[in-house]
Amino acid sequence: MTRGMTKPNRILYAAALCAAVSLSSSAQEMRDSLGDRPERQRPAAEAPQTETPVAEATAQTPETEQEAAPEAPKPAKKIPAKRRRRSRSSASRAKAGRTVIDGIAAMKEANYSKAIVIFERAAREDSGWSNAFYHLGDAYYHRAFKRGTPETADREDASNAIDAFETALALDSKLRSVREPHKLYHGLAQSYEAVGRFDQALEAFKSAAIVSPRNPMPNLYGARLRYKMRDFEMSSKNFYVSVARAHKIKSYPQLSKLVRSNGLFVPLLGVPQNRLILDAMDAVFEGTLSLTEARERIKSGDRGGMRDSLADVKPAAVQLAQAAQAPAPRQDPDVLKAIELGNLAFNVRRYREAVKHYENAFALDRARGTMDAVQKSLIFERIGSSYRQLGLAAESVSVLKRAVEELPGNSAAYYQLALAHASMGKLGDAMSYLNRSLETARSMSELRKTLLLTKTDSEFEPLYELPRFADIVKSYETKIARR
Repeated sequence: MTRGMTKPNRILYAAALCAAVSLSSSAQEMRDSLGDRPERQRPAAEAPQTETPVAEATAQTPETEQEAAPEAPKPAKKIPAKRRRRSRSSASRAKAGRTVIDGIAAMKEANYSKAIVIFERAAREDSGWSNAFYHLGDAYYHRAFKRGTPETADREDASNAIDAFETALALDSKLRSVREPHKLYHGLAQSYEAVGRFDQALEAFKSAAIVSPRNPMPNLYGARLRYKMRDFEMSSKNFYVSVARAHKIKSYPQLSKLVRSNGLFVPLLGVPQNRLILDAMDAVFEGTLSLTEARERIKSGDRGGMRDSLADVKPAAVQLAQAAQAPAPRQDPDVLKAIELGNLAFNVRRYREAVKHYENAFALDRARGTMDAVQKSLIFERIGSSYRQLGLAAESVSVLKRAVEELPGNSAAYYQLALAHASMGKLGDAMSYLNRSLETARSMSELRKTLLLTKTDSEFEPLYELPRFADIVKSYETKIARR
């Protein structure tokens, strides 16, 4: 067709042809795109002239449908069962932890019944958490021991405490989640003792001593329980370990005072070896004996010139045998409570109230016969001192004489007798009792203290110019200087 055309005309013709082809192609594409819309119907005139083979259409249909269908959402990633359990456990632990904090707040308020309810909820929230059961047991233990001793404890609460403590140990035998495991063992031991399971109580005290190796109290409580079981030899061994630990952590004076004044531990002084241990360690504390020398004296039973704090001393082995033959001292809860109330009143100088409680203790004991000579002497001394403070010197002397009759080595009672006689103007008797008080002082520290009081108590001012008084004071000052 382009034959015979000039070259410029051929170029123009080719350009026009390309434009026509391009326009036709664009129009076709536009129609095709419109025809893909589902709502648009293709006119019959525009229907294709040739049919697509059935086989080809069948082959293309699934692909077309697959492209047109929306993409299905991907399935969620499956979390391993172990991780799901860990997540639930963490949530339970956090919830139980918040509940335990509420329970601890109730414990600080001494509202033990409320604390028990809260800790039981914590244990339900996380039944695999030993710490929740520890706190539950601790709340039951404190409620059981409101009256202070295993003999007066509520047995049902003590049994519940045992159940909770044992559950805590079953869940975690090493008590990793319990901040102060020795408290669990102590509460468990006390609860065992309250229900009469003494052997298990001793094992629990032993565990408390192991997890808290510097604490002197587990062995002291163990010594008390063994004394109660009439095992005097092991009681003394436990007692010595307790005293040695107290010395090591520089708390011996506090422990010594506790043993000599607390009704729970005073009966331990009924074992001569225990008195020897205290006297020897007193000498160590005062610097008059080395620890090695004290150990040797305790081991051999040699008092080395030390005066017994309670009575004249026979050889330790003989005394121990005699103590083993003595009937077991009983502790009546009502008597102990009356004594405790008397001590509380005396310590805050409510002397009339103190006398009332002490006399009530004696009235109860007349029917029950549970107090030993040590307890009786100490109470008589307190009553006599109270009478003297109330200005009743004659009554004071009468009661204080009963104190030294019960316990001839009661140095404090002799000192109170000296004060009472001095206030009555009986200066000769006052100096005799003062000399006896200094003579029976159970340790050098007590001797120093008594001498200091002698020089400062106003009742002794009439004695200061008397030669006999000066001689008494000088003789004991010389004794202290030699030591």
